[in-house]
Amino acid sequence: MRRKIKFKFYDKQNKRLMPVKSITWEYGIVICVFAGESLVSLFEEGDLLQYTGRKDKYKKEIYEGDIIIPYDHIGATLPTEVYWDDSKSGFCRRRDTFTGPLPASKNVEVIGNIYDNAELLLSESL
Repeated sequence: MRRKIKFKFYDKQNKRLMPVKSITWEYGIVICVFAGESLVSLFEEGDLLQYTGRKDKYKKEIYEGDIIIPYDHIGATLPTEVYWDDSKSGFCRRRDTFTGPLPASKNVEVIGNIYDNAELLLSESL
C-alpha cells in the first residue's frame, strides 16, 4: 500500500496554517500556498506537520496537530491531539496525561487544530 507524504506548515509569525507545495530539506526551506500565492518560509519560522495517511469519517485528511474526536460504541469521547511519537515510531493521540493509538478512521472526526482551536483540548466535553 502506498501512502502520500504530505505536509502543512504553521507560520508562527503570521499565525496561519498552509499547505506545503515543496520542501528543500538541505536548506530548511518550505514553499507554501496561501491565497493562491507561493510563500517561502524557513523551518525555524514555524512547525512542519505531516499527514498521517488517514482520513476521518468525513474523508478529511488527518495531520499532526489536528484535534480529533474519537467515537466508541457509546458515542463521542473527549477531544485529543494527533502527534508523532518517536518511541512508537508512529502517530498517536494525547490529552493531558492520556496517550493512545489513533483509532480507525471511520471512528474519528477532525474538529480543529492546536493552533486555531487549542481551547478544544481544555473543554470537559462537547
